[in-house]
Amino acid sequence: MEETNRRRRLQAQYNEAHKITPETIRKEIHNILDSVYEGDYVTVATVQEEAVEYKTVEELDHYITGLENQMKEAAAKLEFEEAARLRDEIRNLKEQRLEVY
Repeated sequence: MEETNRRRRLQAQYNEAHKITPETIRKEIHNILDSVYEGDYVTVATVQEEAVEYKTVEELDHYITGLENQMKEAAAKLEFEEAARLRDEIRNLKEQRLEVY
């Protein structure tokens, strides 16, 4: 207790010598839900693409080949998210092709 009172006296002397008037700090209260950590719990809406119908298996194979070329181009341009999206689409189309046989 004595140490605290001693420090307060020293601070009061310093403030008086330098004409400092202590003031309370006033800050806004921020919404805790706006914190960086809460961003981990946000759910992202998914978009369902339209199903494309193919007349023949050959048309489907041709479309898959085109997508594979686009995927390779995207990977070469270091657009890995686009390449991964195309990879997933190719995988789904190949599963559809297997269902046809």
